Amino acid sequence: MAKAGSIIAIIAGVLGLVAGFFTLFAGGIGSAFNTDNAGMVIGLGWNGIVASILVIVSGGLGFAKQRAGGMLSLMFSIYGIAVGGTMVAICLALAFIAGVLLIFDPAQPDVEPLAKRWRTLALGIAGGIGMANLAMIWTGGNPTAGAVEQPAKMASTAATLAIGATATGEQFAVTVNSARWMDVLGDGLFRENASQDAVFAVLDITVKCIDRESRWYVPGDLTVVVDGQELRFDQQENIVGVTADFSVINPMMTQRGLVVYKLPRTVMNAAISWHPGRGFGPGGFLLHRSAPANAPVAETVPPPASTPSANMREYKKGGSTLTVTEKANGTLKFDLFALAESGNSGTASGRIQARDGTATWADKEMDCKLAFRWHGNAIQVTQEGLCGFAPDVEADGEYAMVGPRP
Repeated sequence: MAKAGSIIAIIAGVLGLVAGFFTLFAGGIGSAFNTDNAGMVIGLGWNGIVASILVIVSGGLGFAKQRAGGMLSLMFSIYGIAVGGTMVAICLALAFIAGVLLIFDPAQPDVEPLAKRWRTLALGIAGGIGMANLAMIWTGGNPTAGAVEQPAKMASTAATLAIGATATGEQFAVTVNSARWMDVLGDGLFRENASQDAVFAVLDITVKCIDRESRWYVPGDLTVVVDGQELRFDQQENIVGVTADFSVINPMMTQRGLVVYKLPRTVMNAAISWHPGRGFGPGGFLLHRSAPANAPVAETVPPPASTPSANMREYKKGGSTLTVTEKANGTLKFDLFALAESGNSGTASGRIQARDGTATWADKEMDCKLAFRWHGNAIQVTQEGLCGFAPDVEADGEYAMVGPRP
């Protein structure tokens, strides 16, 4: 039975070694895709590999020193079961059985007193538990602390970056170019409606790889705070011809595209923020402020810049601005910046042709129609559709002229 116990211990160690490498491989794949708990899986894999190697050595020792090999097999198998992950634990359970066989060899019942064998068993079990506890204490209660740490997800209250800013993480620098809210996306056969009680949140982002090797970028979560509770939207919409298929990005290269989430309309007056993904730590982009009218507006995006011209007129309605520029071909270029009391904003610009004091501009892709009507020194604007604006932003109203720009 001594040989059988040693052989079983060695086989269990080899199987545990294979399981440890498989666990390590799975953690590496998860880390490449920036998935949750990838660092934890990598740590489990390394712990399992170490424990399995020690079990193999113990099994070999069992051929020469039967009781010592049995005690060490018990000790290292318990250690591996505790901190090596599920697959390693299943394999090293055989090593535990092998340790018991080496200590209580029925073929040699009179070599040592039974009480001494029980003491050897107790020492092996106590040693394994002690090793597992020491591993926990050494790593601060987390047996995977030596692995790559996965940063905590963003708390919505920590969203401090404005649209247009850049967040820099461990591997990527991400810029949110714009955030729009749409009812319809796509065209033709691939046209998709958000449904009556939902809306699409469309983020235009630019991602740059700042690491020394190619990395796979995975966009992060959209967070909505409703009644003090955080709701996380981590499922992105895949709309043919619209959403970007972010993949491996080479060092110093950039990729730009749209990331789309579907949200219920009932949360559209709440604070909405977006975290760019793993490796960025806490913080994120504030996409939409909550509804209260006394919300600060200092961080809102400024109105679109325009080139000064004698043919330009500026109109205002509260914090909203409309500029109209006469072009040489008789058309008018408008730039609209609509600002809500909450601090949320929306922009639109285009070319219009005025006839009989009225003009209309439409963008089917943005589900937007704007009607302009001149009367005296003011322009009445009527909006149809979301126009990509934040839900509490409306361009409707009368804009009064403040005079030509110099």
